[in-house]
Amino acid sequence: VCLSRCFHKKVRKRMEPLETSNLKKQYPWLPAALTALCVAQPLLDVLSYWAQVTGRGGTFSLLLRMLLLAATAVVAFAISKRKRVYWILTGVIVLFLAAHAAACFRVGYNDPASDLTNFVRVAQLPIYTVALITLFRHTDHYLEVVENAFTINLFLIAGITLISVLTGTCMSTYLKSGVGLSGWFWLPNSQSAILGVVTVVPLLSAIRRRNWLLAALDCAVGFALLFLLGTRLAYAEIFCIALGGCICLLLTRRADQRAFAVLLICAALCGVLYHQSPMYHNRQIFAESVTEQQTAADALDNSAENALDVLYQTYQPVMVNRFGLEQVQRAFGYSDDITVLGDTRLGKIIYCKMVMAELPTTSRLFGFELDATRCQGATFDVENDFHGIYFLYGIVGLIMMIGFLLWFAVRALWCMLRDPANNLTLPVCAFGMAAVILVANAYFSASVLRRPNASVYLSFALAALYCLTVSPRARSAGSGKESP
Repeated sequence: VCLSRCFHKKVRKRMEPLETSNLKKQYPWLPAALTALCVAQPLLDVLSYWAQVTGRGGTFSLLLRMLLLAATAVVAFAISKRKRVYWILTGVIVLFLAAHAAACFRVGYNDPASDLTNFVRVAQLPIYTVALITLFRHTDHYLEVVENAFTINLFLIAGITLISVLTGTCMSTYLKSGVGLSGWFWLPNSQSAILGVVTVVPLLSAIRRRNWLLAALDCAVGFALLFLLGTRLAYAEIFCIALGGCICLLLTRRADQRAFAVLLICAALCGVLYHQSPMYHNRQIFAESVTEQQTAADALDNSAENALDVLYQTYQPVMVNRFGLEQVQRAFGYSDDITVLGDTRLGKIIYCKMVMAELPTTSRLFGFELDATRCQGATFDVENDFHGIYFLYGIVGLIMMIGFLLWFAVRALWCMLRDPANNLTLPVCAFGMAAVILVANAYFSASVLRRPNASVYLSFALAALYCLTVSPRARSAGSGKESP
């Protein structure tokens, strides 16, 4: 009997993660620390906004973010029983930084400090993700902690936005047209990604707990913030969350008429108000501007030999001065379409491609410095995070980033397919949707992977996905069979 008990005790110990024994007794302060880490994010955004408004720049808030990152990593390293993972991650980051710096020095390093700061912003994602995995494994009921922290952030952002409107200090999403309500948040595209995350996770959490009043409130507040923000991505997220939420409820066999009613009614209301939405008004203003510009372009004497030259010198003067008229025309395919020549997003990508073509192979492998995207007072930093990773950190950096994200995605999908009863749960779906929202925003705008205020939410989502599909205790919490 004694041998049998010892055997089963050892088996259970081996089956459990290395970092889940006596957690509550060892680190009772971790739930509060994780909540503070999450809730600090919108507060730091507000600090950054007022620093920008008062002309002090965002250096202080960025420094606070970096200190918070360092503190989180140090604490996670100290309590982790798998320190080898941290040494490997540190070695990979240091080696890549050295290769990137060497590539920049080869062609002339104009602003190493700015480039290093930008690199830390990108490196934050893997560092926070690994650290949060350790902290989650040491935190009792971590799922409940994260869900509650995201819920606090949703209502905190709503309260800040309301105060900014009432005090007349609300920043417009589109400054030129004055359309959209961005509150005291300086980066509307990043705010679009953040709002999507702090809406979907609390919403599905409330549905799982069958707290219908909170679910309705989460949905109404989250969708209202996305609607009023006014970006196309934010408006699209409303319907993606509603549709994705319904699909998740069906897949996890948690279909409930009240849950469907909450999602579909709020989404339908946003659809009915489409013509009153800030997003629609901004698109109308943009369309009118393009029409006026095209009319002015058509007024040029098309028979003149230099008509095309005038268009390019008018709409892409910096690029023409930098690379020459012929090269710029060739890069744009000799187009005379104003929607092409005036496309800021496309122009930035073309500029960076032309810069990359001038540089040696080492730059293509490890990228060029951020200062290379600045020319004659204009900034051509691309509006797509994956393009940005390629240009600034080369094909090696892009492969590493995509591989990092794919590892979590493929692993979660494999676990759900292999054992859907334990892994296809509503929390897994919630954090999976959060990760998809953030990656989609990273693709359509440069607002996540190189923005610490948004990438930290991606780290939370990836770490939660990992822990929910690896720990037996987490599976029990995620399945809803026990109170998380």
